Amino acid sequence: LPYGYQIWEATRLRRIRTGTALPPGELAAFGLLKEEDPICKARREYKVAGITHLLFVCKGLEDHKETSWGKLPAQDKRRKLSNWIHPTGQEQHRKAILDSLVEFMRESGAHKLI
Repeated sequence: LPYGYQIWEATRLRRIRTGTALPPGELAAFGLLKEEDPICKARREYKVAGITHLLFVCKGLEDHKETSWGKLPAQDKRRKLSNWIHPTGQEQHRKAILDSLVEFMRESGAHKLI
């Protein structure tokens, strides 16, 4: 990861990048949810709230994603989750893209589930 992230930001980025995040869908698979169910609550799509759903597919969080991407130059807008999570290029370029992911998590509230 590029330098300059707060602990909670770096922790969540690492969880996402290494596949160790435990969103509701994963917690349910291990029987670790007690009161909540693993279904996405954003638009009642009745889809399991896994990491791909939370960060990329969920229609209820689409506005937050578009706002975060809107601050990036056109060539840097990520249309694949893997490119948003693992950006390439110079450190400043990678940081700008990861910053948009951090902003998305913060503004959408997804960071609470990762």
